[in-house]
Amino acid sequence: MRLTTPILALLACLISTAGRADVHESALLSALLDLGRLNGEALACDDHEAAALAKAKMLAYAPKVRRYGAAYEQGTQEGFAARIRKSAPCRPEADVLADVDNAAIMLRLETERDPRAGAGSP
Repeated sequence: MRLTTPILALLACLISTAGRADVHESALLSALLDLGRLNGEALACDDHEAAALAKAKMLAYAPKVRRYGAAYEQGTQEGFAARIRKSAPCRPEADVLADVDNAAIMLRLETERDPRAGAGSP
């Protein structure tokens, strides 16, 4: 009976840690999708500076893991398609650049929360 208490405590700790990891990974994927969408928007609008900045920030901050690269690519495709479907003119380059900077900050913060992420330097 005394042995089950430490085992149950260890299991509860592991489950709690796994839940936090899932939430963190979801936030990291969301940040990558957002940055990718901005990249897609910039590409659709021939905004080469914003597209280059988005890619540079992704390479600088995103963990070098296939699923994260796939999330960025998915976001890029979604952003490009959404921009093509809109009939409104493209946003000013300064606005897109500011949004890319903000999305990169969120990505960096989410990456820094996970010591296993292994992101490069900015």
